[in-house]
Amino acid sequence: MHENAGIWAVAISAFGPVNDSVGAFDTVTCAEPHVLQSDARLVTLSYMSVTGVSVEYRAQYLAAIERLAASHVLHGSESLCKLLRYLAEHSLQNPGVAVKEYQIATEVFGRPADFDPHLDSAIRVQAGRLRVKLTEYYSSEGESDPVLVELPKG
Repeated sequence: MHENAGIWAVAISAFGPVNDSVGAFDTVTCAEPHVLQSDARLVTLSYMSVTGVSVEYRAQYLAAIERLAASHVLHGSESLCKLLRYLAEHSLQNPGVAVKEYQIATEVFGRPADFDPHLDSAIRVQAGRLRVKLTEYYSSEGESDPVLVELPKG
């Protein structure tokens, strides 16, 4: 297998099955990661499971995040941009490891160590707002973006 081969476990169901041999939520393994990208250009934040991502593809994903952060849709929303960048970095540095709400609260939004996600829904609200902004971006100025970023619920 190619040294940059990746295992992509992304929510392909957002596009439906890629083809007859690849169904929704299948794990797709390929020797050439760019082959998969032409079929499903989806990067799932906080649940992305990618191993062996080359520097080139990492740069491509981070460039997509920066395009989002600089977009008209996220203009003026520093907190959503911080959340987006944090989730992207976490996904690339810790493939397949879900980020915890407490972690986001303390590391991104500066909440105190005694933050209780059961009592404070601020992080869930911010994640919901980011999902709405992602949908808005991809239905307007990001329509032809080569990478689609998704933030699943949960």
